[in-house]
Amino acid sequence: MPSLSSTTLPPVLQIIDHSLTSTLPTFSFCFLFFSFFYFLFLLFPFLLFLRFLLLFLLRFLFLFLFLFLFL
Repeated sequence: MPSLSSTTLPPVLQIIDHSLTSTLPTFSFCFLFFSFFYFLFLLFPFLLFLRFLLLFLLRFLFLFLFLFLFL
């Protein structure tokens, strides 16, 4: 994909510019791929906390249900 600025650059810089812009989709894909995993890594403690909270609340829910139904 030729860049918009390649018409105003000298020929040597046009080659460098073209080589940089042709690898840009690969770089953006890698960036998105690794940023997704970094986002998951940042979310991991929050997800653990949500799991703990859910189990904690379910425990009390079943406890109160048991007390209400059988006592």
